[in-house]
Amino acid sequence: MEEIKITPMIRTEIEKYLKQNGITLTEFAHIIDLNVGTLSSLVTGNRSISVNHLDRITAGMKLPPDYFYERYIEECTIVSSPNWRKISPFLYRCAELDRLDCMHRVISPLLDTSIYMYIQLLFDTAEDLLQKGYQDAAACLYENVAESERKQHSERLALCQYRLFSIRIGKDQAQNLQTAAKFEPFVERLDEIDQLDALVSIYRVQLTKTGTFPIESKMIKSPDMAASVCRQFITHQYGGYMPDREVLGVICVHPREVFKNGILHNASLCSIIIRAGISGRLRKTSM
Repeated sequence: MEEIKITPMIRTEIEKYLKQNGITLTEFAHIIDLNVGTLSSLVTGNRSISVNHLDRITAGMKLPPDYFYERYIEECTIVSSPNWRKISPFLYRCAELDRLDCMHRVISPLLDTSIYMYIQLLFDTAEDLLQKGYQDAAACLYENVAESERKQHSERLALCQYRLFSIRIGKDQAQNLQTAAKFEPFVERLDEIDQLDALVSIYRVQLTKTGTFPIESKMIKSPDMAASVCRQFITHQYGGYMPDREVLGVICVHPREVFKNGILHNASLCSIIIRAGISGRLRKTSM
């Protein structure tokens, strides 16, 4: 794999700074807490620079932390074989500094390669960033991974769309409804657990906007899933609670009303459940 060398432009900036401020290489190495031999190799171009090195140097020069990032991108993307060990920490720093523009510039060449591994690495990084609370940065990665797999029917594409749906839900109910409609075709590609969570999220959006529960859903294929979705509906709409097993019992008692032509009719089911609730089976909850 080809080594990424520090660009002459950055090296020139470092040398210029030291000269103008009368600072020796040894003194500057002490300031940025870096081994003088390492710093010397970086300045002479005999050693590749890492994001950690770059951030230390930039801080030592009293410049904004992302001052050299555009130039550093050239080091990461011009080489014929991108170095993920350097790109990965750079993506995390871009996330921390909200430099989504830099993330886009780095990601694009990776997806242009024929190396499938990068798609999974970018997806895994997006998952980690989302877990750490960097939603915008994670969305940037999810969007790029989804675009690269738009012609596929993979579960990863569906997961990207699911994450984007979750991230984009906000206070604008009309926009939420559009976001839900865009995501809904991907729900069936998720595993059963994610499908359930996704359906509940979509129905909450629809319920909040329209005040009604969806009439039917071809995506709910089992009584168990129907029970879980409808229990969520009861909790959200009526402030009540009924265990899945009791909802499932209602479904089994009234199968013809609930399922018509193999399609779940939630309106009918919820009507039956509410009747059951009126009779004392619906419990109040503080949720």
